[in-house]
Amino acid sequence: MTSSSIGRAIEKEIVVAAPPERVYRAFAEQADLERWFVKQADIGSVPGERYNLTWLPHQRSTGRIVEMSPPHRFVFAWDVDGDASTTCAFDFIPHDQGTLVRLTQTGFGDGDDWDRLYEDNSGGWDIELGNLKRWLDEGQRKTEWFEEDC
Repeated sequence: MTSSSIGRAIEKEIVVAAPPERVYRAFAEQADLERWFVKQADIGSVPGERYNLTWLPHQRSTGRIVEMSPPHRFVFAWDVDGDASTTCAFDFIPHDQGTLVRLTQTGFGDGDDWDRLYEDNSGGWDIELGNLKRWLDEGQRKTEWFEEDC
């Protein structure tokens, strides 16, 4: 996995052993999201629709789908506080070993709270993209769930 920062953006890349069509579904379908990313996903099926993601009862995120271009690109706006949001764009690029997944998260502001969010998300994406790779390469589900109800 490679990563870099472009100003206040996060960019990460990882290669998974699956075709772009399969990788796209891992981002766009509830059943897949609940195997590698979150414990519970309520996700729309067209741009403009809202989504709700739950890791644990105290770890929830909302936002909206911005773009769905199967099997090449999936983009969502991730609500922060108030009216602020960041944008997460995932590009799925054919690769000789499967698919190169390129994440670019933009929209980070300035200040201590934004700095913490930037650092948390940068580290979090390293973990989550590793989970994606284990799911698509090996069929290994995310195992970090606690026995708490969402």
